[in-house]
Amino acid sequence: MSDHIPCDRHETRLLIQLAKDNPNLRYCRECKEMLPLDRFPPKNKRFFCREHLSKLLKWHKCGKPAQRTAINIRCKGWTDKKVFGQTEFNLTHKDVRKMITQDQIDHCSDWCIVPMIPTQPVSPSNAVVVSSTHRIFLVAHWKKHKNEEEYQRLLQMHLVSPNAPENTKE
Repeated sequence: MSDHIPCDRHETRLLIQLAKDNPNLRYCRECKEMLPLDRFPPKNKRFFCREHLSKLLKWHKCGKPAQRTAINIRCKGWTDKKVFGQTEFNLTHKDVRKMITQDQIDHCSDWCIVPMIPTQPVSPSNAVVVSSTHRIFLVAHWKKHKNEEEYQRLLQMHLVSPNAPENTKE
């Protein structure tokens, strides 16, 4: 299980339907068979039994600091996608890694990515690095007012990086 392969959404829908049809069983993607519910963690609807879920989580945790930082920063941006009314999020972990500096990697909880133009999907050309507190402020302001000019003005006040580490300043 060294290489993580993302799950197909269609397959997931089929597995959810299969679980509804068999309430005492659930399919484990790694075992490739239906197993009793007691083999799965409680309050968890994932399709990996306890044994394989722990292996999966170990794989996720063992990444290098730069990889973990990029994943964390990208996840924050992904959650903001709904607030901005976007259906796409076109920023990969590699794109995020190119945008952040070594200092930002060391202090990953202090940094986030937000869209430069809030009405367009986040992509390498439409993403900027801002502080976490500024992200919270920008997202809350957009959620309340949805004013693009005001968003741009507030974004420029605390802009950290327009797409490249060499342009990053604190």
